[in-house]
Amino acid sequence: MPDTPNKAPTEFALIQLLPNMLTIVAICAGLSAHPGGFRGDYATAVLLILAAAVLDGTSTVVSRGSWAATARLGPSWIRLRIS
Repeated sequence: MPDTPNKAPTEFALIQLLPNMLTIVAICAGLSAHPGGFRGDYATAVLLILAAAVLDGTSTVVSRGSWAATARLGPSWIRLRIS
């Protein structure tokens, strides 16, 4: 008996989870900057905030690429979210 083609996939590809993982790491970096700033370690705080910004931008680029590869709705959704 052949498998049905409408069967939902049960496993995620890494590229589908990568934007979420990058966003979580960016949030952690941004939140970790606060204690350093309160202690007066401004250089570390600024570096962590810059790292969070770069990771957030990277997750957006990866998300656009993975959405565009998996669905036609992706680029439209990203465009609506940005504007």
